[in-house]
This record gives sequence, structure tokens and C-alpha cells, in this order.
Amino acid sequence: LEQRGARIYAETSLAGITGSVGVVTGVVTGEQQMIACQLVLVCTGSSPDTRLARHCTQPILHEYGRGILVNDQLRTSVPGIYAAGDVAALRNPLTGTHEQRAQWYSAVEQGHIAAAMLTNVSEEMPFFGVPWHATRIGELSILTVGNTIGNTIGNTTEPIRGARIYTDSGKGGYRRLAVVNNRL
Repeated sequence: LEQRGARIYAETSLAGITGSVGVVTGVVTGEQQMIACQLVLVCTGSSPDTRLARHCTQPILHEYGRGILVNDQLRTSVPGIYAAGDVAALRNPLTGTHEQRAQWYSAVEQGHIAAAMLTNVSEEMPFFGVPWHATRIGELSILTVGNTIGNTIGNTTEPIRGARIYTDSGKGGYRRLAVVNNRL
């Protein structure tokens, strides 16, 4: 994005957007700095809130920064309790670690599975597979497949051992793939 001329303001809070209906002329940061712009893209990230899991009378297994540990049917360590969406930490078949799948398509699938499990409706369990994300910002297409960043714990990211990362920024797009032990 920066190579295409975008300016990234990480760790910046947004106090307001200036302009008129349908037209952006700038933003005001939480530090009262005015930044002129024509487009605003806000990325908030996701950090699971596991306080409920810690305060249950029968504690639910969770990992700091990763969420509530669940199996492929979204069952937690406590019988009859399921977790889905950004708070659910599924086992990554590539790394063996538990991690969030903080994308809307994954949350929708997890919601269907949790509802089926809670209502005893027999439903084929999908293979959650490899996480991916695709978006388009203006003329730039972005696609990531696999865990292309590493294992995030709290505010730090550890690279995946043995990962080969492939990138391609040709033809007006950006693609990034991660391969470990010949698996995407």
C-alpha cells in the first residue's frame, strides 16, 4: 500500500472525519492532528476478550492473546459450552497451535456449526482449512493465504519456523502465500 502512495498511521486513534456527505477531506486524530485525505480505511485488528472464560465457576481453557481453545466442533473444555467467532481459537493444522480465524466468512461458518451443535442438528462439519483474506482498495487487489505473518501472542509476532513466504506484487495486486513442510 505504501508503494502505491498510501500513508499508514499505525496506533493512531480517530476522533473524527471532515468533509460532507459522500466526500472526505480529512481526519482528526485523537491527538487533534488534522490529516488531509480523500479516503479513510480503518483497521482495528482483533483481540479476543477471554475474561468470561477466566471467571466461570468451571474455568474454560484459553490462551492469552489467542482466545478460547475449541475443537473442530467448537466445543470448549467445559461440556455443553461452545465458542465461535473472533474469540474461538481453533487448532491450525499447519502449525499445531491454536489461533483465531478473525474473518467474517470464518465467523459465519462457526456460527452455523455452533448452532447445529447446540440444537443437536446433524450437519456435516466443514474443514476450516487454511485461513485466507482478500480485499480490494481502489485499484489494488490484496490476497493472503495461510498464516503469512506468524504466531501472534499478545502484542508480539513470532515468525513460523521453517515457513517459506512467497509474494507477488505484479499486475496491480499483492499476493502472499506461506508454505511449511510443503503445505499451504
